[in-house]
Amino acid sequence: MCGFIPDLVRSAGASPDRVDAPVWALTDLLVEQMSNQGLFELYRRQAEQLAAKNAPAKREVSYAIGSREYAEQQRHLKEGNPQ
Repeated sequence: MCGFIPDLVRSAGASPDRVDAPVWALTDLLVEQMSNQGLFELYRRQAEQLAAKNAPAKREVSYAIGSREYAEQQRHLKEGNPQ
């Protein structure tokens, strides 16, 4: 796997899948699952929910009247597709 050269393999008509297959096989054989994976997943989901709950609210942008940005914003609002 360390000697894999993509350009050389492609020119010979071989596929990079020949490198992927041993990598996935070794991963399945050598990497053990955590004994407490369910608890880890529960805590990960709870942390994700907490982060989403505490995320700052999206602020509304207000441009100065008469600026190009304000005119563009008003055009979008009139068309019915706010940014």
